Amino acid sequence: MNKSQFKQAGPQPAVGRCQLYDFLDQFPADGSAVEQAQFLLRIAMLAPSDQNLQPWKFHVDGDGSVLVHHDPKRRKMLLDPEGRFHLMGAGAATKLLTLAGEYYGFDSVTELFPDGPGPETTVVARVRFNREGYCSPFARELLPQVTRQRVVEAEYAREYPTDQIRLDLRTAVEFREIAWEFIADLTAREHVGELVADAEVKLLRDPEFRRELASCM
Repeated sequence: MNKSQFKQAGPQPAVGRCQLYDFLDQFPADGSAVEQAQFLLRIAMLAPSDQNLQPWKFHVDGDGSVLVHHDPKRRKMLLDPEGRFHLMGAGAATKLLTLAGEYYGFDSVTELFPDGPGPETTVVARVRFNREGYCSPFARELLPQVTRQRVVEAEYAREYPTDQIRLDLRTAVEFREIAWEFIADLTAREHVGELVADAEVKLLRDPEFRRELASCM
């Protein structure tokens, strides 16, 4: 497919699906710290990851603390040459693990790279739980949505987000110190689209890239 064909392919048919993981009421409140941590990991494994590679491994210690490892065998060197998305996936699982703990009344302490950063270590984080926490409104509202995963594979709507949606997005990202910019200018948006199309075409010309991409499907 050349650049022109890529751009003219047009919107794809909308394909929607919903996966429900209905087990939040099965938390082993009377179980051991290890059993409770293992239950929380069932939720952590629902974290999003690039190409759904799920690049994580977990180890539960006897006190219920969890070591989160990134799995080097699941990294795709051409799709993710710097390992950025690989670590983001492990980070998403870590964040979801602490959110799950909060939902069930745990406070948690997360130590990032407890063995130090470097190419030889696979430990991304150590998470320790204690029962001194509480379920915040944020966790109470968000976690049930995580277990109701919806995917819609369709072209983005050709309309601007409402003022309220833009305000909600800006408030959410500024609270987490994330840079965010809304591009309203149509010419600028088309230019971004051109850059994306060029990059996709160049990548798909590489047979090794196509082979690696196919291995994720």
